Amino acid sequence: MTPEGTQRVLDYRVFRPNFGKFPAYIGMMQTKYEEFRLILTELPTYRLMIGDGHYFKSEFKKLDKWYGNYQQLWEEYFAIL
Repeated sequence: MTPEGTQRVLDYRVFRPNFGKFPAYIGMMQTKYEEFRLILTELPTYRLMIGDGHYFKSEFKKLDKWYGNYQQLWEEYFAIL
């Protein structure tokens, strides 16, 4: 055991659970977006809320970027080769 090895194990114990939560969170956001789209179709004045869809677009863009960064770190430092 070296200090570097110990730090790597600790990083893994924190990183892995966070990395594992991404798919569930992305699925939850997709469900919310679908519900939002359904609500828009049912409202007579949906044009007032159409701009709120930009929130979801922004969130999905951030999630894709963050998830990609996590995948890159996983493959670089934690994946077993």
